[in-house]
Amino acid sequence: MSYHITVIERMILESLAQQDKNIDELSACTKLDKAILNLVIQPLTAKGLVQVVDNKFHLNKSLTKSMKKELHSDTNVQGEINQITSTCFKTRNTKSIYKLKKVFMNKSEEQIFNAMLKNLELFIEGVSNKTDAIAEKKIIFWGETNYETLTNHSLSC
Repeated sequence: MSYHITVIERMILESLAQQDKNIDELSACTKLDKAILNLVIQPLTAKGLVQVVDNKFHLNKSLTKSMKKELHSDTNVQGEINQITSTCFKTRNTKSIYKLKKVFMNKSEEQIFNAMLKNLELFIEGVSNKTDAIAEKKIIFWGETNYETLTNHSLSC
C-alpha cells in the first residue's frame, strides 16, 4: 500500500502525535473546517494511519516498521518539500521570509557557513514544540547545493 501523504495529512498526523483529539479539537488546532478534516481523515483511516475510538482520532500505535519507513521515505520527504516550497512561493505575504543566494565560498567561508548551520539546527531542535496550535507551527527550510549538481541532475532527467 502506498503512503504518499499531503502536507495537510501530515499536519493532522503531527497534531495527533501530540495527543488524541476529537473533530472539534482537531479543527481548533489545525484551523481547518470540520468538513475538510472529515474528507482528509478518510484516506488516513483507510490507510490504517489513523484510528477512531469513542469519537477521538488517534495515530495507529501499531504501525509496522515498513509503514513507518514508507512515511519517512525519500519520496515522501521530497513530496512534502515540493509542496511546502511551491506553496510558500505562491502565497508570499508580509509575514513570510524567503531568501535565495548564489555565492562562491572558499574553504574557510564554507567551514564558517557549516558551523553557523549547525548552530541554527541546534537552536531549532531546542525550541519547544509543545503547543496545541499546530497551524501556528513555523515551517523552516534551508539547504545548499552547487550548480554542477543541479545541472547534472537537470541533464539526466
